Amino acid sequence: MPMVRCYNKGCGKEFNSEENESNACQYHPGEPIFHDAKKKWSCCKKYSTDFGEFLSIKGCTVGRHNPEKPKPAVVEKPVAEVKIAPPPQPAPKPAPKIPLERPSADAPLTVLTPVVSTSLKKSLELLKTKCAPSSDASGDKGFTTCCNSGCKATYSGPDSNNETCMYHPGAPVFHEGCKYWSCCQRKTTEFESFLAQEGCTSGRHAWTKEAAASSNLVASPATSQCNFDWFQMPETVTLSVYAKNTLPESTDIRCNAVFLTISLLYDGGRSRFERPFNLYGIIDPEKSRVNLMGTKVEVVMRKAEACSWPTLELKPPKPATTEVEEDEEVGPKATVNAN
Repeated sequence: MPMVRCYNKGCGKEFNSEENESNACQYHPGEPIFHDAKKKWSCCKKYSTDFGEFLSIKGCTVGRHNPEKPKPAVVEKPVAEVKIAPPPQPAPKPAPKIPLERPSADAPLTVLTPVVSTSLKKSLELLKTKCAPSSDASGDKGFTTCCNSGCKATYSGPDSNNETCMYHPGAPVFHEGCKYWSCCQRKTTEFESFLAQEGCTSGRHAWTKEAAASSNLVASPATSQCNFDWFQMPETVTLSVYAKNTLPESTDIRCNAVFLTISLLYDGGRSRFERPFNLYGIIDPEKSRVNLMGTKVEVVMRKAEACSWPTLELKPPKPATTEVEEDEEVGPKATVNAN
C-alpha cells in the first residue's frame, strides 16, 4: 500500500491510509501568527522568535492524518463601486462690461500743473550762468560774451553795441554723425568745424538773455516737431515728449477726458512745440499729472476704465465715398451730316 503525506499543519508525515487511527496525527488546527517578531499558532500559547523553532513546535491536537491537500484560499477582491459623477454645470458667463460713453472733445480743458524735476532746475541754472554778463553791459567794469549762438564776440565798451552780430537763430542738430544748425544746414562731421561755422543771420549782439528776447532782430522761437512716444500700464498711459531744457513758466498742458493739448518752449526758449492729441481712450484729468525733466516732458494720464489702448490717438473716421451711377439710358451720340 503506497504511503500518503499528511497535510495537517505541524505534521507533514507520510502514513498508511489503512493504519490511520484516531490518534495517529499530532497537529495544529489553528493558523500561524507573526506579530512583533513572535511566531506562534492561534490554537496554542507556545511561541518562538526563531522561525526554525516555530516550525518544530509539536501540535496541540491529536486526530487522524489528512491526505487531502488544502485548496488555496480564494481572496475575493472587493468590487469598487463606480460612482458616476453628474455632468459639470457650465460656469455662468460674466455679464458683458458696458464701456463708458465717450465724452465730447469740446468739453472744458483742465490745466495740468507741471512738477519741475531737480535735473531741469540745474540745467536751466547752468544756462543762465552761461549767458549772464559779468558786469553791466553798458559800463566798462568787465567783459561778457554774446549770448547768440555761433557768435564769439565779447563786450569791450559801448561801441560793441554797434557791431554786426553774425549768429545762428536755429538749434544744433546731431544726426547720424552729421552736425549742423537747423537754420542753415551746413553739415559737417567734425565737431570743431561745426563750432567754427559762421552765423547765417545778421543782427545785434545780445549781451544778456533778456536783451536777446527783447531784440526785434533776434529770431523768435521756431515751432518744431519733437520726437515723442508712449507706453501704458494697467491704470495709466504715459506720453513722453523729448524736449530738452523746457521752460516751466512757458509750459501750457491742458486736457479733458478725451483730448490733450501741449504747448511748451524748450531748448532754453529757442524752440516751441505745439500739438493736440485726440486720445484713443478716456482719462481722468483730475488724477493726471505732468513731470518736467531735463531731457523730456512726461504726461502721465490716469485711465478712466481698465482697458488696453491699441494706439495713443483715435484715428479720424474715413470720409464717406459716394458712387456716381451711370445713366444707362443715354445712347450713342447722333451724327449730323451737313450738306
